[in-house]
Amino acid sequence: MRRCCTWRLGSQVLLMALLCPAAAEAAGADPEPFQEPEHEHRLEWRYRRADVWEYSGTALVAGLYAAVEFGVPVKDEPGWTGGILFDDSARDAFRLKSRAGRQRAADWSDATTLLTQVQVVLDGVLTPVLGDSWNFDAAWQVSFINIQAMTLTGLFARAGHRFIGRRRPSVEECRKDPDYIEVCPVAENSGFPGGHTAAAFAAASLVCAHHGAFDWYGSELADDATCVLGLGLATASSFLRLSTDRHYLSDNIVGALLGAGIGYGLPNLLHYSHPLSVESGDGLARGGVLPLVTDTSLGVQGLGYF
Repeated sequence: MRRCCTWRLGSQVLLMALLCPAAAEAAGADPEPFQEPEHEHRLEWRYRRADVWEYSGTALVAGLYAAVEFGVPVKDEPGWTGGILFDDSARDAFRLKSRAGRQRAADWSDATTLLTQVQVVLDGVLTPVLGDSWNFDAAWQVSFINIQAMTLTGLFARAGHRFIGRRRPSVEECRKDPDYIEVCPVAENSGFPGGHTAAAFAAASLVCAHHGAFDWYGSELADDATCVLGLGLATASSFLRLSTDRHYLSDNIVGALLGAGIGYGLPNLLHYSHPLSVESGDGLARGGVLPLVTDTSLGVQGLGYF
């Protein structure tokens, strides 16, 4: 019996020596805390990256958007007329009474909507490239997310215009007075959903999503202020569209929900809800098999970072 015990003890010592030469020191030493490697950029991409399926899906959405935009004509006859719920009272409250006022509101609504688009595009490109040592990787990942969201928003909004064909509230007034607003004869049956509102809220919500996922400016206050600025511009654009009498309030509510839902939800659903604890060059998590030596056991263990 002693020989058996001696042989077993000897084999364990030999195995320990093969697996872990410093087994005696390792058994009594505390493990060193893991330290992430230093990164070249402040805005290092630490989330799930776009893959071939996303690129293919986005190309498909863009193709469908183009097909609806250029291949489906605006309805000659409306598929939906009149306001619902609070639409008529909101129209009376927000519609400007003078033609000059309505035209100024139309110009400003175009400008505020355009500003939200400029904000999300330039912020996604210039901040990482010029403010983070030419970080083209983060710039591309963010820009592709912007393309995904804006294309999908455009598809849904334009599909509503072409296939639902809600008559704009200004049509009746335009028939009485062709000079009621400058764009009287343009897209009379494309009121639902509010396209300017959808685009503006999509862009603003993308800005909020990016600044929530990264310390974009190195200041939480600056990041929050940028998000609030974008949402403020989008809200202003929506109310200005009501002032021009081009949309009912229900058009813009749906447009805002559509744009904000896609602009904030899509990047979080596909990317920002999937952080990587440890990054490699290809963005994949890493792991390995290591010897396990304690006072009472000997074996191997698997370690990984996900």
